[in-house]
Amino acid sequence: MKKLLVALLLSFLPFIGFAQTIIKGTILDAETDLPIPFASVYVNGSTIGKIADELGQVELTLPIGNYELVASFTGYQSLIYGVNSENKTLKITFKLVPLAMDLDEIVVDSKRDKIWYDNLKIFEKYFLGETAFSKNCKILNSDRLIMDFDPSTSILKVRSNEPLKIENKALGYNIEYLLADFTYDAREGRVSFMGYPFFREMPGNNRQVKRWEENRKDAYLGSFTHFLKTLIENKNLEDEGYVVRKVIRKEVENPRKAGGINVSSQENQSVRITPTSRKRMQDQLIIDKLSPVDFFIANNGEYALSYEDILQVQYNLQYEEQEYLLSTGQTSRKRAPRTTLLLLQGNSVIIDANGIPINPLDIFFEGYWGWEKTGNLLPLDYSLEN
Repeated sequence: MKKLLVALLLSFLPFIGFAQTIIKGTILDAETDLPIPFASVYVNGSTIGKIADELGQVELTLPIGNYELVASFTGYQSLIYGVNSENKTLKITFKLVPLAMDLDEIVVDSKRDKIWYDNLKIFEKYFLGETAFSKNCKILNSDRLIMDFDPSTSILKVRSNEPLKIENKALGYNIEYLLADFTYDAREGRVSFMGYPFFREMPGNNRQVKRWEENRKDAYLGSFTHFLKTLIENKNLEDEGYVVRKVIRKEVENPRKAGGINVSSQENQSVRITPTSRKRMQDQLIIDKLSPVDFFIANNGEYALSYEDILQVQYNLQYEEQEYLLSTGQTSRKRAPRTTLLLLQGNSVIIDANGIPINPLDIFFEGYWGWEKTGNLLPLDYSLEN
């Protein structure tokens, strides 16, 4: 079965509230205990971060709550530090371990053949995406990527010991993206990636800023984060543009030919694979609309998606991009409302108060949200009121 997984960011970001805490950090070399001047510390997935001074010291003021802080500097392994900031002042020492260049890195630095560039195209397609915004998104240091393709399994793994420097001219952000994992399974058509991005606003004139604001609003509305925040804030789903239904997927025999998997998700047609099974999948859409009580749990500030079978989420206030039809080979049909299938990998996925899955690998996307990638990514502290 071909499934597209977009692994969202593992984050705890309580940007709501008035109480504040001060994070006083010191960044040191783990081997020498000497300060690392001008290292960076940021809140995962946000625009909140600072550069340390010449003594390796940095100070952040944040609302009280749970966070993932990322400390990084070129030539060192980045450090992810979970924080539950209940005190007014919290002192943290970040000890970064120097990187040791391994054989893979030496090979990458010394030789990049046609296969490496072919793999780079695959990575850019499934990491940056193919949306209109993605076309204005560029990785500035792609030469630092380490590619590992296994022909026996058709699995491509990509990593980088340095944060990827991404320029998104469509949304007006310079992004440092610490790539934790990228896996592309060509046989299954399955993509997953996780990382720790930091967003910086691009400087621009009034015309550019206005265009960025419009594009950011367009990227946010109809997104998975917008959908979850609609649920958390107890807004009416249909007023916000959403219709939710159940899909039942069954495996059925296909006696006429050996082959393959046939499901309703358009995203599954984006990667061609050789059929290997005598069974195929068939999706049955239950036409009755669901209400939040059928799939969403809210209990004293704790939230979760929990349901059986598959959830279909249709966003009726935006139509599919033409690029979506092109990438899925469906140019013969008209654009339709943006539709996604949500497949849980267990009984539920826990959501934090900002609309972020605690464990992003608990949920798969098929369809539109699976097609949108980093080119449409916004910082977690973005809001329409920004």
